[in-house]
Amino acid sequence: MANLNPFYLACESTFVKQEGSQFTRQREAALMDSRLTREAILGRMLDPLVSHADLPIVFARMTAAGYTVPVAFAVQGNPVDKGVIPMWMYDGFQGMEHDPDRVRMHFEALYGEGSNQARYEADLFVSMAARIDVHEPDRNKDLESYDGWKAYVTSGKVQKDMMPWKEFIRLSRSTFDWNIFLGEIEKRLSLKEFRLAPDQLVWAFSRSYFEWFMPELFSLSEWRTYLTFSVLYHTHDFFPDLPSDVLLTGKPVNVVSPLQGMHKRLKKRSLSSAVYGSSRTVATAAGAKHRHLWRKVNRRVSSKQARYVKGRVRGLDEDEQGLVVTSADCVAATKYMLPGILSKEFLAAKFKDAEQTRLRVQTMVEKIRDRFVYNLERTLWMDNATRVAQVEKIRAIVPRVVQPTQWSEETFPLGKEMDPVRYLRNLAIVQEERIRRNLALWSESNYGTHCDDRCRDRITAFGSPLFTVNAWYNPDRNVITIPAGILQPPFYHPQYTDASAYGTIGSVVAHELSHSEDDHGVLYDKDGIMRQTWSPASLAEYRKRASCFVHEYSTLEDCKVDAYGEQTLCENVADNNGLRIAYEALFEDGPTRHLYTQEDRKEFLLANAQMWCASYSPQVLCESAKDDVHAVALLRVRKTFAQLPYYADVMQCAVGDPMHKHARERCSLFGPEA
Repeated sequence: MANLNPFYLACESTFVKQEGSQFTRQREAALMDSRLTREAILGRMLDPLVSHADLPIVFARMTAAGYTVPVAFAVQGNPVDKGVIPMWMYDGFQGMEHDPDRVRMHFEALYGEGSNQARYEADLFVSMAARIDVHEPDRNKDLESYDGWKAYVTSGKVQKDMMPWKEFIRLSRSTFDWNIFLGEIEKRLSLKEFRLAPDQLVWAFSRSYFEWFMPELFSLSEWRTYLTFSVLYHTHDFFPDLPSDVLLTGKPVNVVSPLQGMHKRLKKRSLSSAVYGSSRTVATAAGAKHRHLWRKVNRRVSSKQARYVKGRVRGLDEDEQGLVVTSADCVAATKYMLPGILSKEFLAAKFKDAEQTRLRVQTMVEKIRDRFVYNLERTLWMDNATRVAQVEKIRAIVPRVVQPTQWSEETFPLGKEMDPVRYLRNLAIVQEERIRRNLALWSESNYGTHCDDRCRDRITAFGSPLFTVNAWYNPDRNVITIPAGILQPPFYHPQYTDASAYGTIGSVVAHELSHSEDDHGVLYDKDGIMRQTWSPASLAEYRKRASCFVHEYSTLEDCKVDAYGEQTLCENVADNNGLRIAYEALFEDGPTRHLYTQEDRKEFLLANAQMWCASYSPQVLCESAKDDVHAVALLRVRKTFAQLPYYADVMQCAVGDPMHKHARERCSLFGPEA
């Protein structure tokens, strides 16, 4: 609370227009303070730059503050082994060198509109950035796709980019001192220790870029211009670029007084339409860069400059045609920038029975996991080695229920608390804390050595607040997350019967477990490493059976969506296998089977179906289906239930009914009849 309210109030006073002279004076003071803060940051970053030998110190300070320099540095999950690894890669301004007008706009914020100095600096930056970007690895763009990342890892190219620290230091002809760089970061972030032994393996993404990297190729004047632009770019209107669904993750917590009633102004989406599983992630190097830099900025501009800004998501002021930030946006920014603190408040206010909930859901996880293993062990088309490997993988999944085991809220030392007016200062402190946490993984993981389940939990990114209404599976560390937010109606309630609980949150748990064996999950081993654990024959048989789901979901009535079955395959596999193992874990398990009636089975199915209640126009349905990897809600009920061998009997569907499929017509991947 001590840091939460001030952060929100600073956003409100800096951005949100309200009536009244008192607020106007407060807003002017906040904007003036932001300008002074930006100038102070510029001085702090550039003052040490006297010679090229100072560049490691300056680059380290910029990196510790989250500003762009020609190299990005972070601690990442090792893509080919357990534990974590220091990663270095190219960084840049995403094609800014091709838009000199926008570059000049940033320099004009420092030198004045129409300034000759702004034009000169902008031209200098554009020329410099273009020379650097020529050496950007072409494959960076390829790795933003799943197939590109798969090719990079499975082809062995990733191993070529890994080398001992002493080799990385010798890689280029540059006099840039990488050890000074690390020492300054350790100092700036007050890290316990950031040591790299000469033989320590590091990940240089990519080797060719660092073979070229020679800061001496540019004059000190050029570097001052480049670094000045970086600070201006990251602090110009400095409203964080929020995830697309940040306003759709449920109501903000009503225990925080400035947020009282703000939920009424948020864009609504009912809990029953939440799409679990959508955060299943792949740790690409392209994504890694942004996980440690954490934010880019949206720019508010005048009407003269508006044509240069693309992809704005907030409203436009009718007079200025500039980007309008609302109170709801400040709520969203608070949720995004301080998820840990807000999560703590949420747990205290809404989850006083958090431990009882965790224990009940954890028991469900284990029962459903056991049933998944039971079916895998009886899947006859798998060869024995493949079967053993998949059973080991399911057993090794780390479940995180309510909250991660290794988790804490954001902490800010004395003198770095959130301020109710100084918004830019607050953002800088939050960003520095996020980078500190990332780099602290190095010492906390015992300097990147192999780690156990607790380590996999610790290094799996958890940027979403705990009140997020979602659940997800991380294939790159073999971890499922069922946060507190989804452990509320309609997905869960302490008074739910077993039938309702397994039909709702149980099927969510089973869905996420099933992602470990979907079309992408099969590429990872039990430790979350992209490594082949399937024999060629068994994998071919898997693809053959998975094609049944591709065909079953190939069309969406009245909507023209090409290759819909391929687009939604992974989610359909998770839906179908998840529903089945959740059902069987409760009703087909030998010792407890006799405890449940036919009405209990019907209750399970109805509870599951009601999660997908939704109302939408045909136009919205078709538009949303174009890019969504999940099938539309209608199909997630009808198609999925039709594949469940128990459905027709429980619901008494007559032979010939579309929902009464013969065994040979049903799609099935695992189990004795598959």
